[in-house]
Amino acid sequence: MTPSTAHTPVRSCKACRKKLPKSKLQRWIISADQPKLDEKQNIAGRGTYLCSMDCYNSIKGHLTQLMQRRR
Repeated sequence: MTPSTAHTPVRSCKACRKKLPKSKLQRWIISADQPKLDEKQNIAGRGTYLCSMDCYNSIKGHLTQLMQRRR
């Protein structure tokens, strides 16, 4: 594959549902005690993608509920 035809992974922001290239989104994982930003996007486990801190703040409560269910 040449660089001009290479596949670019696309993901959706969990909060606002915008579809963006994976490299433009922040990946958050649910760790044992709090949501954690996966800066290098390589931590094992389920994660969710968000496009901005505004989107993070809008679903922070939802992430907390998910953490409580895991316990």
